[in-house]
Amino acid sequence: MKLSFRNRIAWFSAFAAALTIGLVFLALYGVVFWTAYRHLDSDIIQEKREVMRSIQWKNDSLHISDMKEWEEEEHREIEVNPTFLQVVDLDGRVLFRSANLQLDTLHHQPFHLSNQYVNSLIGVKRIRQGQFPVINPAGVMMGQLIVGISREESAIILDNLRQVLLVSFPLMLLILFIATSIAAAKGIAPVQHLIHSAQTIGDADFHSRLPLPENQDELYQLAMTINALLHRIDQVSSGRNSSHQMHPTRSERLSRPYGAPWRSSFENRGNKNITKRKSRE
Repeated sequence: MKLSFRNRIAWFSAFAAALTIGLVFLALYGVVFWTAYRHLDSDIIQEKREVMRSIQWKNDSLHISDMKEWEEEEHREIEVNPTFLQVVDLDGRVLFRSANLQLDTLHHQPFHLSNQYVNSLIGVKRIRQGQFPVINPAGVMMGQLIVGISREESAIILDNLRQVLLVSFPLMLLILFIATSIAAAKGIAPVQHLIHSAQTIGDADFHSRLPLPENQDELYQLAMTINALLHRIDQVSSGRNSSHQMHPTRSERLSRPYGAPWRSSFENRGNKNITKRKSRE
């Protein structure tokens, strides 16, 4: 596919802009994503610290010393900003869980020794949950604490942002392509004018010159260079014409009648001799 110079400029500009805008949009989405989930993870850590303070140990048995933390309003409601709590032993059996879980359980990975943050679901409700090992005073892991909080608001913000970016990305590229095409057309208009002027110069019309652009830029230098070239060609052509008139070519000499130069020379001499004789008489 052959593209004009204007379209090539527009396409190359659109391609470069697509890469730049795409990277900016990815960075923007990444910052919002990281900020939103960092905030959720901070809330989970705060909740985990409060719950851990309520856990007591008797020998190897785990007991909840302060049930008020488990019976707070946010642990009983499931509709508005709920917080879900669950403790499981090493075999995965649920030891304690908050009332708002009802018959549901939070997903977990047994024998996971480090803190873990994942996105999960309770029914159709999107949550962010953290899993933390429960370790007794002897340093032995006895189970897992899972804390889950709603991520509906963060998910809605990220979904809306993603939709806006996906719609605005091609729209911005289209607008940029049209604007670049118009700018490129105006930019190469002097070039088109020079091309049209050069096409009007014939084979023997070397005394004509290209019009100089108003701005003394690269196009101005190009027109000056072409005009200088035409001037040199014109000088060479004029010199050849003068030499041609003074010194006929071999074909022109051969085209004359045989002996014509010599006859004219003898006739001139004869005329001179006749004139001298008449003057003496």
